[in-house]
Amino acid sequence: MRRTSCTLALTLWAGSAWAGGPAAITRGSTSQLNRVELTPEAVKRLELTVGPVTRAPVARAIKVGGVVMPRPGTSALLRAPMAGTVEAPTSAGLLLPGTTVRAGQTVLRLRPLVAPNMNLLAETERDRAQAAARKDTAEKAAARARRLLEEGAGDQAAVELAAQNLAVADAELRAAQERLQRAKRDPLGADVSLPLRAPRDGVILTLTAAEAQTVDQGAPLLEVVSTDALWVRVPLYVGRVERVDHTRPAEVRALGSSGPAVEATPVKATPVPSPDGTSADLFYTLPAQANLQPGARVMVQLAEVGAETPALVVPTSAVFRDPQGAAWVYAVVDENVFERRAIEVRTVIGEQAVLAAGPDAGTKIVLVGAMELYATEFGNWK
Repeated sequence: MRRTSCTLALTLWAGSAWAGGPAAITRGSTSQLNRVELTPEAVKRLELTVGPVTRAPVARAIKVGGVVMPRPGTSALLRAPMAGTVEAPTSAGLLLPGTTVRAGQTVLRLRPLVAPNMNLLAETERDRAQAAARKDTAEKAAARARRLLEEGAGDQAAVELAAQNLAVADAELRAAQERLQRAKRDPLGADVSLPLRAPRDGVILTLTAAEAQTVDQGAPLLEVVSTDALWVRVPLYVGRVERVDHTRPAEVRALGSSGPAVEATPVKATPVPSPDGTSADLFYTLPAQANLQPGARVMVQLAEVGAETPALVVPTSAVFRDPQGAAWVYAVVDENVFERRAIEVRTVIGEQAVLAAGPDAGTKIVLVGAMELYATEFGNWK
């Protein structure tokens, strides 16, 4: 008794909180737990739309997994033009797979490897010593020119020339010291790095080089693919290939997605068999608005060859699932009276759900607003 009173109180509170007025819901008897009765005002506020369950011809379908791939001829592989060390294009690091790039954009840098020199360290040390000696001579010449000018035996032009020679000698010494340090640190490294640019607009699909990695000439570094033309590759057991209607589009949906499926048109090509001959690959072209990336796993629904069979069909908007995953619709049993009925969804084709079990054809159900009605039934409307 106390539980019934609490439930009724919660229901009254939910209706009042939402509508700002008196409760709009009444309950049936305990034998009709799945029923909910609303006032005409509540039905209007919920904006429910009702319509009949229909029986329509539906083609049999196969559900299999597929992989999004770039269309052949739309990917470009960037290779190392020479042996060298890979560097990031900016201080932010390497561009990761999935990054959108433009044609001509610097995506990597390569510091070439120079030919080894047996006397490299000795030669760079000699160059540094010579530069130090030239700087010492230039310093003495500059000091002598200033002294002669102060004694009246020289002129300003000689002082300026000596200062210029000193600046040149100092720059040569710094460069020689830098070359010596680089030779000790990386004797095969070049002084400059080459920018490697994206060959086309697209998305980085694979990155096969790491920063500071030494690569050979011709080594693959990264692959850029265009996302304007994507295919879906569908591996199918060879025994089922002939059952597929290759003239009908496929319904493609990302794994775990509850959104609408997209239609992919079949590619006019012979199915490609696998090396062991147990499966064959079918290919479908995705529309530009598919919003899928190369490598994504998808669920593909293929129409089978043969006559269409009648089946119960309802809009997907009429179907909702409870926290346990069971599927339901709301049937209209009387004016402003709705009954929650269990259904079994066989498959979904576009915006239509094909039922394996459910209300008879012609039964009026709630087409729009089923979730709101479910929340109202359990007093969870906010």
